[in-house]
Amino acid sequence: MMSEVNIFEFDSSSLFLRSVWERKRVFNKSFTLRAWAKQLGISSYGTLHQIIKGMRPFPKKYAMALGESLGLDAKEILYFETLIDYEKAKSLKEKEHFLRRLKELAPGEKVTTHEVDTFQYLKNPLNGAIIEMSSLHGFKADPNWIKEHLVIKTTVNEIKEALRLLCDLGFLKFDEYGDLKRQYVKIRSRNDVKCEALREYHKSVLAHAADALETQDVMEREFNSVAFGIKKYSLPKIKQNIRSLIEEIIQEHEASDGEAEEIYQFSNQFFKLTKE
Repeated sequence: MMSEVNIFEFDSSSLFLRSVWERKRVFNKSFTLRAWAKQLGISSYGTLHQIIKGMRPFPKKYAMALGESLGLDAKEILYFETLIDYEKAKSLKEKEHFLRRLKELAPGEKVTTHEVDTFQYLKNPLNGAIIEMSSLHGFKADPNWIKEHLVIKTTVNEIKEALRLLCDLGFLKFDEYGDLKRQYVKIRSRNDVKCEALREYHKSVLAHAADALETQDVMEREFNSVAFGIKKYSLPKIKQNIRSLIEEIIQEHEASDGEAEEIYQFSNQFFKLTKE
């Protein structure tokens, strides 16, 4: 094992290779990328340079040669190969699968996977609800207290995991008095971007909205829906109007931290009913 650089601490193959390369250069300044590429069987040192910079993936067929070059054992080589699979995974489900394998291969190590953690945050409305609940008057960072005050159906264990995730990502933090506080005024995703996690988020919100339609008093909720025809060139302006409306409502009505009495979810749906 190359003890100077612990592969189990990495969730990026390019960062691992960059760390190894920098370490090699410290002890052998005459060692070049051209020499290392030749050692690995890579035809062009330019290719290895792009890999180290994170501009292209490391081909798995060179994993064994890399292991020999660095003195990695079988488990470390398997971890590196799994790391490549994790980076190439297209869906959240695939990434979570390879993340589990990485953690199994590195017991006791903290595998830092911000990408998956961020996906986990985005896809579950519970996370955003807990962040907003931290502004409630009398909020307690106790999973049982949170569950008791939530309308969303969840478990104490799910709340515990959500709290861990939110603290790991830096969205929540304990202050000097031991109170859990949110660190950002508002957390937003980018507009008009395809994202599997966001699709899962909106599906969950729609499911919660359906429950609210059946269980909440009409005086405590507001549901509206209307169908109307538009000119296609109006679509960008309509989307901007909707976003501006949401901002206006938040600016006018959001309570200060520690003064909120209830947490509400505002959602809108605007989509086609016809096709060309």
